[in-house]
Amino acid sequence: MAGPITVIFRSMLRSDGRPLKDELNVPVAEAAVAHPGLRSWKTFTSEDGERVTIVVFDDVASLDQWRRVDSHMAAKRRRGEVYEWHSTEVLSPLGPITSWRSSGSDEAG
Repeated sequence: MAGPITVIFRSMLRSDGRPLKDELNVPVAEAAVAHPGLRSWKTFTSEDGERVTIVVFDDVASLDQWRRVDSHMAAKRRRGEVYEWHSTEVLSPLGPITSWRSSGSDEAG
């Protein structure tokens, strides 16, 4: 099934990992902005320091190409120096789903 692919990257930075994370993030962010098929990404940090980054790609081909981007590969090779732990989940679409926003009513329409 074709459609957008969502990647969820969860992590906890090492206590000494921030400087290297910031250094590695510059070329990765530049590549992400220019990468065809990478729709969006956003990172959230919880009170305990866990980070969750949600990345949306147009399709599997775009994700596969991203996996081979030099700056991304270089950052992945050094992730043990940056993170205490990390996990990656790749989600594919279930099929057409209708979503809506309620305008004051609790009933879906």
